[in-house]
Amino acid sequence: MTTETVHVTLDSLLSKLMPAGERAFVRLAVGPERDQPEKFYMRRGNHWAACDQSGGGFEDFVISHGARGMKFSPIGWSSYSVGSPMAACWALWSSVQGEPANGAKPSIAVDQGDRLVALWLLRAPIYDLAHLKGFLERLRRIHGGAPDLADPATALIAIPGSKTVNVIPARTVSVVGWSPEKTYELDKLLR
Repeated sequence: MTTETVHVTLDSLLSKLMPAGERAFVRLAVGPERDQPEKFYMRRGNHWAACDQSGGGFEDFVISHGARGMKFSPIGWSSYSVGSPMAACWALWSSVQGEPANGAKPSIAVDQGDRLVALWLLRAPIYDLAHLKGFLERLRRIHGGAPDLADPATALIAIPGSKTVNVIPARTVSVVGWSPEKTYELDKLLR
C-alpha cells in the first residue's frame, strides 16, 4: 500500500466513524490492559466532552497521560462505562500487510508504528455486537490481521499524533490514507 502522511485530527476521524446525530459515547484508553486509565466522551454540539465532572476535551486526557500509547475504540457505545452495549458501528477494521487482500481500498489507514490498521467506512451501520465480531474475525482471516483488533469489545486503535510505545524508538502515529468518501457495503468487504 502506498502511504503518505495526512494530517487528520482525532475529532475529524471520529466524525467519520460516528456521524453527527448519532447518540454515542467514545472510549479513549492509555492501553489495552484493564488497569490502565480510560475515559468516555460524548458529543456536545461541535466538540466532544468527557463524561465526568471535568467535562474536558480529548486533549486534556492525552496531555495528562503524556500522549504515549493513547488509543480509541472505533465503536460508538450506548453508555459511558465498559461493558455497555454498542450503539452503532460505521466501519470495519483490520491490521493489514501491504495491499488489502480483499481488493477494497481502505477509507482510512492508520500507521501505528508497529502495524498498519485499515478502516473501511460502511454505507449502513452495524447495530449488533455479535455480528460485528463475526465480520471482524472474517476480515482478520482475510488479511492475516492481529487478533486483538477482531474483538470489538476491546479493540483499540492508536490516536493519530500520539506516540506508539510498542516499538523502540517510539514513533508518532499517523494517518497515511484518508479517503472518507469511500464507503462500502458489507458484502464487498467480506468476499
